[in-house]
Amino acid sequence: MVGNLRVESSRLFAYLSAAAPLDGAAPVWSALGGGVRVGRALGHGLRIGLELDGDGYAFRRTTGETGGGLASHVVPLVAWTRGLAGVQLRGARHDHHVDVAGGTSSRHLYEAAVRGAVGDVERFAIADLRVLTAAGAHYPMARLQAGVSVGRARVWGTAGRWFGDRLSETTWGAGTSVAVGERGEAWASVRREAADPLYLSPTRTSWNVGYSLKLGRSSATMHPPVVRNGSLVVRLPRSAAARAAPSVAGEFSSWEPLAMRTTGDEWQVEIPVQPGVYRFAFVSAAGEWFVPEGYPGRMDDDMGGHIAIVVVP
Repeated sequence: MVGNLRVESSRLFAYLSAAAPLDGAAPVWSALGGGVRVGRALGHGLRIGLELDGDGYAFRRTTGETGGGLASHVVPLVAWTRGLAGVQLRGARHDHHVDVAGGTSSRHLYEAAVRGAVGDVERFAIADLRVLTAAGAHYPMARLQAGVSVGRARVWGTAGRWFGDRLSETTWGAGTSVAVGERGEAWASVRREAADPLYLSPTRTSWNVGYSLKLGRSSATMHPPVVRNGSLVVRLPRSAAARAAPSVAGEFSSWEPLAMRTTGDEWQVEIPVQPGVYRFAFVSAAGEWFVPEGYPGRMDDDMGGHIAIVVVP
């Protein structure tokens, strides 16, 4: 039985997890981690970003053996999006230090990866190619992911394979979730995970069921963008931003921020556009990029943040 608490803002995140076995075979463990993820738009759909993450964990097996470890991840990113499609290039250094039964060891891996994605909040497909290198050994991997949302339900699946001489295994997974009320989600999944070259964990198959609940105050009502007289009207509740006027930037402006003006209890801006699919995000007066939780069309930007997507007929 696993419990997880996660706190997240537009740039920062932190989590605390703990697990206890329901039988006598599994270990008791806990984990704590967090990180910062920042990005900057360069125009014409091009963005750069950086992720700095860290994790720590401890465990105790039924034999009485205890242990723990620390891991860190430094991940620079370059991403380009156009309409419903996007490409991301990623390089990374991963470090893992573990102490088990009085023995210690450290492992360092370097990663080069490319990701192609197409889709929106209702359906998506992602292809990943990555190579991990450690102590002269190479671990190439290819993976496909896809998902679809129907009403309040979501279904996803993934399949991949490691192709290295030291690691040649297939991975796969599938899952589904159903929204429960405005804040809850019930979910179930099954995964086949190969041995991990960073943590040196064994191959395993896991079945999971759970329920997630969003905490905190209720979000303000978010109205989707509308098309009016040939212009796209983007709206944002005043309570979702600081007192200073935010801006909006997206593919309709080559990612250059456009100032919003106050209208009643909303910030608004009208943007002349042609029919098409556009990705965009809001920019605070302090220069932080964000899309409030609950905003229509909100989705991950694959760089640790969020963007929104709108279709102009």
